[in-house]
Amino acid sequence: MKLMESDFKMLHGDKLSKSSGIMTTLSSMIKSNIQHLNLPQEVVMCMVRTRTFIRLNNMNRELKCGLLHKKLKKFTS
Repeated sequence: MKLMESDFKMLHGDKLSKSSGIMTTLSSMIKSNIQHLNLPQEVVMCMVRTRTFIRLNNMNRELKCGLLHKKLKKFTS
C-alpha cells in the first residue's frame, strides 16, 4: 500500500488528475512496482478505485466544510 500511495501522489498530486484512463495508468504503474507480489490485476484495480474514491470523498468533505464555514461567516457578519 505504501508503494501504491507514492505512485498515487505522484500521479494525482493534491487533487485528482482529470486525464482520461487515469485509473488504468495508475494500475499499470503500481503493477510494475509490485510485480514480485504476483497480485491479480483485479486486486490492483480494486485498490486504485478504493483509493481514488477515498480522495474524492475527502475533497468533497473539505469543499462542504469550506462552503458551510463561508455561509456561517456571511450570516454572522
